[in-house]
Amino acid sequence: MSIKSVRLQYSDLALGGSSHKEYRLFLEKKDGGYVVNYENGRIGDTLHPGTRTVTPLPLEEAEQKYNSILAGKLKDGYSLVKNGTVAEAPSSPLPVAPMTNRTPFPVSKLAEINEEDAGTYVKSLGYYMQPKIDGQRRQLRYANGVYTGYNKLGNPVPVSQALAADLALLKLQSFFLDGEIVGDDYIAFDIFMANGKEVSGAPYSQRLELLELLPKRKARSHFIVIPTWKTVVAKREALKCLKEERAEGAAFKNTNMPYHAGVSTQDFKLKFLKSCTCEVIRIGDKGHDSATLAVLDDGKLREVGRASMIGKDKGIQVGSLVEVVFLNFTGSRLYQPRIVALRDDQSEADSIAKVMAGLKQGVSV
Repeated sequence: MSIKSVRLQYSDLALGGSSHKEYRLFLEKKDGGYVVNYENGRIGDTLHPGTRTVTPLPLEEAEQKYNSILAGKLKDGYSLVKNGTVAEAPSSPLPVAPMTNRTPFPVSKLAEINEEDAGTYVKSLGYYMQPKIDGQRRQLRYANGVYTGYNKLGNPVPVSQALAADLALLKLQSFFLDGEIVGDDYIAFDIFMANGKEVSGAPYSQRLELLELLPKRKARSHFIVIPTWKTVVAKREALKCLKEERAEGAAFKNTNMPYHAGVSTQDFKLKFLKSCTCEVIRIGDKGHDSATLAVLDDGKLREVGRASMIGKDKGIQVGSLVEVVFLNFTGSRLYQPRIVALRDDQSEADSIAKVMAGLKQGVSV
């Protein structure tokens, strides 16, 4: 029996994106306890059921999980839907980013390739190569004296004071950048606007040149322009070094193309280490300082391994979503998983199907 439920929807079609989805969340009684279940899918299509609880929980714990999931969905830009009855929200109001505050440049997603295909782009003078950064996607906007960050979902997020101080040294009246955030460091790999002029339609070689010409006033800055290799020899040597250093992978950017939102048909990534988003379902099994990880299997959380918590973010707890890199996946267990970071820009763990699909591309080492 459902004692609490809510219906939410999210769509970025008006902004040129491809998301148009619905999510329904339920707090229900089961076997003397309480479970948190959901249904999701594309708006107007059949919704697929699933659960966010492995076993029934006490009411207080189940409500905390329910409210945490709802808060995450609202943070991701979902809106409450009223259909006949008023949807129930947590007792404390949660801010929802208005669509007008979302990024005007929906993110571009690199298409994954295998090592053989990567060799083609290493040899091509029409492609630059860059390291694939092990961070979180972040766009940065500066206008009217205000710094705004945008996560990979296009929602506004804060910019740290340390980063803002270094961005001020760029001496631009306004800008809009694309890159990855790693701690307080920002690694920029694209620019869409500079001093009020939009440059997203320019070839990538010109946009990268604008980034590389930005003034550098400090020996140690939180603002970093991504290293880029442009010749065949430089790309070949750098690719060898990235493998030896067990980097996440390499990215290949078409030098002649304008910016393109959505899944790219012009820019590519080669991953040496695989990665996925997992949910932490237990901490400290058998006295070890570790987190037990799970992904979704037919809508239900399924345990896939444990990873060390030594030196990791103290905010990681049961129910947290974390980015995990691993060497291989057997179909039931992650091989040598390592927690990279909390994922506050994700609302649920990856599915086993998605993890398996990732193994069909790239190379595992």
